[in-house]
Amino acid sequence: MVKPNWNSKERYETPRECIEAQFKKYGIRKCLYRFLDNGSCCEELLDSVRAKEAAAEEMIDIAVDHFNKYGEVVFEGFGTEGYVQGLGCWHENAFESRF
Repeated sequence: MVKPNWNSKERYETPRECIEAQFKKYGIRKCLYRFLDNGSCCEELLDSVRAKEAAAEEMIDIAVDHFNKYGEVVFEGFGTEGYVQGLGCWHENAFESRF
């Protein structure tokens, strides 16, 4: 099971379902992301020259691949709510397993 953020009570069967639910909730149409070689996800990318841009449909596959490799993924998007930080998903036990 995965969740959209560490404090969320929502749970999804797959990272794809989790990300698609967030895209629907916020009307995401374009995303920004930056992943380091060790799998870390960078945040606050709005003014970053190193951020990569992807359409929502493309980002779902990118995010799912990253999650499957590292167990978590974080990125940012633009949607009907404007700029949205902290999109992504974590394994439901991510907090307990890291701290």
